[in-house]
Amino acid sequence: KSYMEAHNLSGTVRYYGCPAEENGGGKAILCARGVFDQADFAMQVHPAAFNMVMRGGFTAQLLDVEFFGKMAHSSAPENGVNALTACIAMFNNIAAQRPALPAGTNINGIILEGGKASNIIPDYAHAAFCVRASTVAKM
Repeated sequence: KSYMEAHNLSGTVRYYGCPAEENGGGKAILCARGVFDQADFAMQVHPAAFNMVMRGGFTAQLLDVEFFGKMAHSSAPENGVNALTACIAMFNNIAAQRPALPAGTNINGIILEGGKASNIIPDYAHAAFCVRASTVAKM
C-alpha cells in the first residue's frame, strides 16, 4: 500500500487471514465463497525470518477413516473384533509403502479414538490422515 501511494498507483489492497489452514483448507473455502472474485492479483505470505521465493507448494487431501469391530472384555478377546488392531495395521501398511511413494509425497496420520479402556477390546477406532504431494496427479 505504501509503495502504491509513493508511486501514485491506484487500487485497493486487502489482507485476509486464512483460518483452518491445517485442518480444513482455509484458502479453498475463501475461494469457494468468492472472496477473491474481484482480485486482479493475490499473494500468499507465510511469516518467517527469511525469504522463500518460489518455494512451491503442496496439494493436500484430508481423510477420515473409521474402523468398526465388536467389543469384548480382554479376558475373552476371542469374542471381540478389535477395531484398533485394524487401525494400527493401516498405519503400519502405510509406513511400509512409503518407499514406493513418489518423491515429495507423504501421508501422515493420527489416531483420534482407539477405545475407552485398556481392558476392553475396542469396537471403534477413528484416524485422520493428510495426504500431501507436489501435484494432484501424484497425490
